[in-house]
Amino acid sequence: MKRRSISSVLSGLVFISGLLLLLHGCSKHDKSETSIQQNELAQAKADLKAMLAKNGSTVLIPLHEKISAYYSDTAGVAISKERLRQHGSRPGTEGASITSSCDYSNSPAAILNSYSITFDCINGFKVAWNYTVSTNNNIVASNPTTPSQITKGKFYIYNGTSVIYSNLSVAPSEITDQGADPSTGGYELYSITFTTGWLASSYFNASYTTKLGALLVTDCPDIEAFPIALQSYSATGYQFPVTQPCSRIDPYYFNHSTAPLRIWGEDPIGTCDGTGYNYPDLQEINFSIDGGGWIGGSTTSSYFSYYIPPTIWTPYPNFNTLQMGYVDPYGIFILQLNGLTTGVTHSIAIRTRNILYSSPPSSYAGGVWPVPNPGVNCCVGAWSATTTYSVTY
Repeated sequence: MKRRSISSVLSGLVFISGLLLLLHGCSKHDKSETSIQQNELAQAKADLKAMLAKNGSTVLIPLHEKISAYYSDTAGVAISKERLRQHGSRPGTEGASITSSCDYSNSPAAILNSYSITFDCINGFKVAWNYTVSTNNNIVASNPTTPSQITKGKFYIYNGTSVIYSNLSVAPSEITDQGADPSTGGYELYSITFTTGWLASSYFNASYTTKLGALLVTDCPDIEAFPIALQSYSATGYQFPVTQPCSRIDPYYFNHSTAPLRIWGEDPIGTCDGTGYNYPDLQEINFSIDGGGWIGGSTTSSYFSYYIPPTIWTPYPNFNTLQMGYVDPYGIFILQLNGLTTGVTHSIAIRTRNILYSSPPSSYAGGVWPVPNPGVNCCVGAWSATTTYSVTY
């Protein structure tokens, strides 16, 4: 299968309208569309174009990286143990849930869960990153007694060793107390997300490196209340990373206004032309119907049948016959859901993951891809978060 690549996703997004018209007029996707009418596909493409223009397209990179966390001054410089020992806990607050103990003899811990890139047709792109932090001090957006002490993300873009962009006061878009840390008594777990503002397309370059960090303040009233500094994480080629589909969770698009359900791959309307970006070969789709088990992958089910445009039939014509849950990144998966009770609202859960074969189709029997066998003939990415849709047939 032909793979597209990207030097600038954003330049493709700017011309999304023209690309849509070109693809609808002459793309091989639109040849021999016999399973659904061409006008329905055209409307679905128009709906998808409008959705991308409004919400952008987001790629997630799961990490689960342990990050060094330590008490610091307001500039992020670590405080010595001797100085920390001079600050005891407030009487009556030891071990209290949610209320800070302000005991700096204990150590916080942090995990960088993921970062993501969101593209927008008009505004450019923005970056978000999320931590889970364990601490016995309550993390807040600003210190109630010293409002100038604020929780802030630190974001840098490097070209080589040169900083070409920085924002050291990225406001948190989420601070959520997730309850007691089951592994550490008296500690709470916090989910903290930082999201940059929109960045110009000139900063979007696969050769650049970004650093993600944070400074977290607590509600301790001490005039020398110490924030928690999180060590910067360096993400090389952070715009995906571009050549490693199995390290990403790529987007998919779901149109469920009418039956049958349509699941588009990540680039059915040509937003990612250029050089440098590798798509997965397939995006695997799993379904759960009304709370049941997962359906998809190498399984078959009487519940569903689907059609994928002819662009993918050369690499794997067998997939259409076997009724498996995969979509071409440029194509569409039609979920018929045969046999469901009509006139009833059903709960349809969906999750996806990337698949990249280790060899081209020509290396396999008949010149077509075999059924994916993770670790044998392909690698797979992490599953996306589960999204549940209510659909009435």
